[in-house]
Amino acid sequence: PKLSEVINESQKNKSDVIIMLDQVTDPNNIGSIMRSCALFNCKSIIVSNDNAPNLTGSIAKVASGALETVNYISVVNLSRAMIQFKKNDYWIYGFDSNKINNQNINLDLPRKCVLVFGSEGKGLRNLIKKECDALVSIPVQANKEYRIDSLNVSNACSIALYEHFKNNIQ
Repeated sequence: PKLSEVINESQKNKSDVIIMLDQVTDPNNIGSIMRSCALFNCKSIIVSNDNAPNLTGSIAKVASGALETVNYISVVNLSRAMIQFKKNDYWIYGFDSNKINNQNINLDLPRKCVLVFGSEGKGLRNLIKKECDALVSIPVQANKEYRIDSLNVSNACSIALYEHFKNNIQ
């Protein structure tokens, strides 16, 4: 489906969560995120035409059946897509592991929201951050000895989806 179809369909729902991926390119992460979407009532993943993989057999294998239930929508411009969602009563939350002052043990996500995740290493691009209504992070205890200071993007996405799901079980 197209982005406009997803937005039009969402008008019927009191609660909706969309995942947006900013330059996440690892097929294993995409497949894992799809699987989490299928389990936590997220029907769509939005990616950009550039810097995102096409659906492949490796994504399908990791997604373990979720490919049939989760829309994978590629758009020309993520910022414009974010603006479209805002115009349709969605809140945009960017997940940024560097946002230490906005760590919140209880993520209180609104009923209709877009959760935006960036690539590992680079994170969200500045243009994408500017379109977010809020930048948040998942609190972690860094392992300084082994320099592990952030979650894998698919794990972070699963945690965020669960937070939305548990507050909006219908």
